[in-house]
Amino acid sequence: MMIQIITEKKGPNDFLCINDLVQDLAIQHSGDYNIEWKDRNHNAWNKRFKTEHYKNITIQEYDASHPAYYLVTMPHTIDRFNTIWARFLTQDTINILKQHNIPILLSQPLEHTHDYIDVGQNNLNRLDHKIMSLDTLLSSKGLNTNNIAIHGISKVHRQPHNLNQRKIFDIFSTEFLNQGKFYLDQDNSHYNSLVKFEDHIKYENIKSKTFIFLNRLLRDIRCLSALKLTPYLDKGVFTFLGIDIGQELTKDELKERIELICNVSNVPEEKDKITTFLRNFPYKMHLDDTDNQRLNHIINQQRREVYYELVAETHDMNIFDKDISILSEKILWPILNHLPFLVIGHRRNHEFLRDLGFKTFEHLFLNNNDHRYAGTDVREFLTSLEQAVNHYNNLGCNIEFYKSLEEDLKFNFNHLVNTDWFKTESEWLIANQSI
Repeated sequence: MMIQIITEKKGPNDFLCINDLVQDLAIQHSGDYNIEWKDRNHNAWNKRFKTEHYKNITIQEYDASHPAYYLVTMPHTIDRFNTIWARFLTQDTINILKQHNIPILLSQPLEHTHDYIDVGQNNLNRLDHKIMSLDTLLSSKGLNTNNIAIHGISKVHRQPHNLNQRKIFDIFSTEFLNQGKFYLDQDNSHYNSLVKFEDHIKYENIKSKTFIFLNRLLRDIRCLSALKLTPYLDKGVFTFLGIDIGQELTKDELKERIELICNVSNVPEEKDKITTFLRNFPYKMHLDDTDNQRLNHIINQQRREVYYELVAETHDMNIFDKDISILSEKILWPILNHLPFLVIGHRRNHEFLRDLGFKTFEHLFLNNNDHRYAGTDVREFLTSLEQAVNHYNNLGCNIEFYKSLEEDLKFNFNHLVNTDWFKTESEWLIANQSI
């Protein structure tokens, strides 16, 4: 079934939603022309509008016989839930949204959007004040019952929130999963570098490393994981660029930052490894600074030499203990290269991957009764991670064990590149339209 996505204006190749109009006004008055996220949002949605699953319409073209959402793209990551756009809704738009109770879709398809929840609350029951302010503002315009969907690459594992007369819920963006087929086609056309299962068998003699573990941007969990795995790094293909806010930190700056991370995370004992860890910093490969998590044929060649991948997923340490998942383009690469993987990231990531239909491998790294890796204690997580790597290095880093994973590895590859992920996403939207 096709779903209608309502915007304020549309053209043959692009659209304008209400936040675009507001941002254009802001640019006229401020001269600040930072539209990076506007372009990303538009590129993502224009891809959807070229499929049979989504139809871009204006408010005047709304057809009540088909499901619909009113699209509000979010052009910033900071203050993304600013409510200014709601003050600029025209009366014609308000009338149709009210008459048909059309839900509102707040969308940033390439970013995590879990911050619609006040994550300071242990049970995730409290919404962020910006969402509550939006509810109040919409209600003042007569839009009391329109549900609000939050669209991004994070998934909050709980039932929808009830906020007065409306529901607030999230819809996972399949933007990056959809890119799996794109990267496969791109690689087939230019490099032929993605490693097939049979290639791993063929290259048995050059498998001199255990894992591949890529780190470009500075994130707390990546720093702590790299420190914990310092004794194992020479056995793996490892990168750590230490980039923060677009700049590569010096050794001294990074040392100070990692010490702070250890203290704040209450694992001061890990600071003993910092000097050893920084001895070879930065850990780099060719084009790693620009194409770390894009199609990089040099890195794919390195994947021929290893038996598994540690995926340093997008992570927010402030919600380490929350029932949240974040999945980005980083999860694509072990799947496209037929490698088993262990995700370093949010505690429900492996579970969510299974919900999406993928096979996961954490049971090969961890004992069945070991819940520390998906637990809420940072120190226990790090201990579990080190034990998991040590266990798999001893158990799984041989070609016979790798061969035993053939069915699951090929299943994941085919599931990624053959699933119509935009169709899946549209079905979630339709199913939640009238919850």
